[in-house]
Amino acid sequence: DPNGILAAQLEDGCFLGLIVYQFDRLPAQGRTLLVKHLIVHYYFAAGRRMVERSLIDAAEDLARQRGCQAINFIVPLHPAEVASMRLHEGLESLGHRVDGVSYCKPLSVQDWVRRD
Repeated sequence: DPNGILAAQLEDGCFLGLIVYQFDRLPAQGRTLLVKHLIVHYYFAAGRRMVERSLIDAAEDLARQRGCQAINFIVPLHPAEVASMRLHEGLESLGHRVDGVSYCKPLSVQDWVRRD
């Protein structure tokens, strides 16, 4: 399956975090696991780093199992909430580095309406 979700949860079923991913083939990297969302519930602040690390490790294991040459985490670079989560530090401490920038252009509601 080219898309999927990895979840971290307690034995009682309570979700602590999740990763949404897809596989792709990028010209500079070959087969790549793209992690589009890495979400860790902020309520569990004491264990946040452990959950974050577990999800990152699980994504890396999945990428290796599926023959990927790279793994990319797509995370915002500037929002204050990301800085407060210290996600960048967590990824960098595990050997990840910034490799590109993503641009976004918000579209108005009128742009969403299909024009026939």
